[in-house]
Amino acid sequence: MDNSRQISLIINPTAGGLPSRSKLNAIVKALCEQHQIDIKTFETKAPGDATVIARRIESANDCDSIIVCGGDGTMNEVINGIQNTRIKLGLIQGGTANVWAKEAGIPSDPLKALRLQLDAPAIPVDVGRIGDRKFLLMAGFGLDAATVAAVRPRVKRYFGGLAYLLAGVEMGSRYRGMHVSLQLDNDPPIKIQSNLIVIGNTRLYGGFTQITSKASAVDGFLDCVVFHGNGPLSTLRTIPDLLLNRSLRSNRMTYRRARHIRICPIAGHSMPTTQIDGDIKSGDNSEIYIEPAARRMIVPNIDKPVFQP
Repeated sequence: MDNSRQISLIINPTAGGLPSRSKLNAIVKALCEQHQIDIKTFETKAPGDATVIARRIESANDCDSIIVCGGDGTMNEVINGIQNTRIKLGLIQGGTANVWAKEAGIPSDPLKALRLQLDAPAIPVDVGRIGDRKFLLMAGFGLDAATVAAVRPRVKRYFGGLAYLLAGVEMGSRYRGMHVSLQLDNDPPIKIQSNLIVIGNTRLYGGFTQITSKASAVDGFLDCVVFHGNGPLSTLRTIPDLLLNRSLRSNRMTYRRARHIRICPIAGHSMPTTQIDGDIKSGDNSEIYIEPAARRMIVPNIDKPVFQP
């Protein structure tokens, strides 16, 4: 970060894992004194607030960096709130899966995370887009989105990532799959039966396994993985492949890379449930694009394969 300018902290107080407000204030005060930087804090009060706050920060034009204090969902809101690639984005992790923190090498300790990101490089990374919504990590269609929709906030707060596993097994026992037409770039569309489609800009899925395991966040492409099958039995067979990180070895999946992906329901079927960076997306827009080098992210571990072209 450029220490000569102001840093803004956008804090999601409902995010699990964040330090208390008093401890966070003490950390901010110590860093301001040690590094002669000005850190201004903003606090969200409802879903969507981080997007509004980020827009206001960008309009003020007096901030070099925004640090998100929250999880992947809060980071997604900020990604959607700014347009200027000059602003650098960092993170103090406080979510359930903390996928971006693990991808970028950001430690869980908030003081270490802030200090490390003061001097870490900021690189332009790609973002995906569905309609007017952008995503940094990935979009999911089918089983995982249905699972995200089924997890209640209270259960997630108490059980963390285990809540998704339990909901996934329960959902898998009755999920009947989706019938869609899939088109990659200018290839002819194909009709498929699938229980899960993951479109990744990065590699980690859920913070513990990899589905789009060849993805790069700087190559100008999205990686698309289709798990073929239909009905609960096929769906339940998919879950071990996900948990054991063996999707690339499964004969029930297809792995492709594209700049533009189109998913449409076949006549007589509805658009599958969709999640973006862990939050449910409403609407029927099925056009997914990559926007190369669209945001500048602070990345302490720039040598990881996901940041190589």
